[in-house]
Amino acid sequence: MENQTLLTYILTCVIAAGTPGPGTISVIVYSAMVGWRKTLPVIFGVQAGMFAMAVLALSGVSATLTTSPKLFIALQYLGAGYIAYLGVMSLLASRQSEQFEATMRDKGNWQNFNHGMIVTFASPKTLLFFTSFFPLFMDSEKAVLPQISWLLFILLFCTLMVHLIYCFFMNKMTDIFKKYNQQFNFSVGIIFLLLALYMAWGI
Repeated sequence: MENQTLLTYILTCVIAAGTPGPGTISVIVYSAMVGWRKTLPVIFGVQAGMFAMAVLALSGVSATLTTSPKLFIALQYLGAGYIAYLGVMSLLASRQSEQFEATMRDKGNWQNFNHGMIVTFASPKTLLFFTSFFPLFMDSEKAVLPQISWLLFILLFCTLMVHLIYCFFMNKMTDIFKKYNQQFNFSVGIIFLLLALYMAWGI
């Protein structure tokens, strides 16, 4: 992977991890309610859920690459389209006034870990994310498994770092999100749309 492509991928992973979704919202709410120590199992649960979803979603990628190059290109365009979709959703969310609801309670480390996994599995977009997003940054002429392993490691690491930042600085972040929620979603939407255009242009 070229350095410019790698930086683009890392930036996309960081933005995706930072954009409020089921896992990120869980980390934010748990941090605000029960503190960072009891939120760590939720974060690790999200990591485990993402890894399991990646294994399920990417189990057929190797066969796809070797049997149908056209389908591989189609998956790349699908990935760019999905990034654009996230951008549009963020722009639409910027027009709404969304509030965080404290609906979760600490139920122990194991239950918190399970919650992190469940919210990851509960989102069908996760499967689409892995199957359509990874091919954008893969070379069809190189071995598939090392590329998938490297991309997955980077994604999990970026997600872990972003969630830890949310977790440890939640008191400050909560005020920022409540005050600048619309501006944040609008900025994320524009960034995703620009990334989608860049990805589609490079196919």
